[in-house]
Amino acid sequence: MKNSIALSACDECFVAGGTPKTIGSAVFFSGPVPDVDELRDLVVKRFGSLLRMRSVLCPPPAPGSLRRHRWLALDRFDPAGQVRGAAPGTSLAELVDAAVRRRLPAGLPPWRLHLVPGTGPGEEGFALLLTAHHAALDGRSLETLLHLLLDGPTPVGREPAARSHAPGPGLGGFGRLGRDLLHQARPSRRLPGAPGDPTTAWTEVDPAAVRAARRSLPGAGISLNDVLLAGVAGVLRDVHGPLTGWPGRDRPVYALVPVDLRPPGTNGELGNVISAARVALPVGLDRPADRLAACHEAVVAPGFRSRAVNAARLLRGTALLGAWAARAAGAHAIAPSYAPVCCTTLMLRRGPWYLLGRPLTGGMVLPDLPPPGAVSFFLAGHTRTPERAARLTLTVVSHGATPAARLTGDFTRALAELAANGPAVRS
Repeated sequence: MKNSIALSACDECFVAGGTPKTIGSAVFFSGPVPDVDELRDLVVKRFGSLLRMRSVLCPPPAPGSLRRHRWLALDRFDPAGQVRGAAPGTSLAELVDAAVRRRLPAGLPPWRLHLVPGTGPGEEGFALLLTAHHAALDGRSLETLLHLLLDGPTPVGREPAARSHAPGPGLGGFGRLGRDLLHQARPSRRLPGAPGDPTTAWTEVDPAAVRAARRSLPGAGISLNDVLLAGVAGVLRDVHGPLTGWPGRDRPVYALVPVDLRPPGTNGELGNVISAARVALPVGLDRPADRLAACHEAVVAPGFRSRAVNAARLLRGTALLGAWAARAAGAHAIAPSYAPVCCTTLMLRRGPWYLLGRPLTGGMVLPDLPPPGAVSFFLAGHTRTPERAARLTLTVVSHGATPAARLTGDFTRALAELAANGPAVRS
């Protein structure tokens, strides 16, 4: 196929399974709604030169089990097809729900940008909803595209970095590799209850509560990731009760945590340059502060990043057997028997940010729909000025027994408990 290239092994992972694999980000602005043609002109100016944004995802050549899907590069994308105004009366929540449940149409570059009016207080302001097939972009890529589209306080380069083929860092040699492979083979407990219909919800998160939780273990260097993991552990304990009533006997409950593998200086690279590592959620610990300490120790342990790096190496190796192996690896990584929970955090660079002169006021990131029996939590934020505290939003996509709206509400309570607790008791 002329002007086409095969997907990377990591990209190929995201074409497997029976879910749409659509990720996205909604960003909110105050001020008058821009004209859709003006927005299209800006998108062409900022995205038109990006190869990934004008490439179409094509089926693999025969035999499809051995060969990967391909990217077919177009000379340009059609802004009228890629950038659309929301139909009158269509809410952002309806567009988000449709994005989670439905596949993007074939034959066009697999991304869309929707202009949605009336998303602010009193039906003022507007939102942009950027959605894409996960094979095309990862969460860091969404951040890069927003930085390219918006005007910020610093002269951010308009061209993302060229693709890097540098291998991941060497971590631990064959001994560590063997331990990491054994870890990959351990199954997880599943979440209790029969999977329900997919649901999505998002809510603002109090940044003061997050700061208080991060300071509750003085000197530990608690991260946003630690807070999310500990909060989710508290949510699962509240919703499903003690582990004695869960399926899976003595197995841990694993959360999958994406890890960005971009080398220094390549943060603007588009595509999927990620891996993931599992963290055993401390659902069995009674005290919120102890759960936070356990999550922090799991993430800072040397084995955490090595497991992500070695998982990427294993994927590249197994993909040599054929595209079927990369797809099978992708399906295994998100299976409820491997990790029924996914926890991701992302912070936009410090603002203020503007779209055509309208100031950014908030945002959320949309994870893709997990398989039945699994739940995804995504905590994202930005700062409007270098001095102002972050605005944070938690998005939950649930394909488990518990609706997403309940999980977001329970997370708010779990975060308040983390913020209110003193130092953990350490053994």
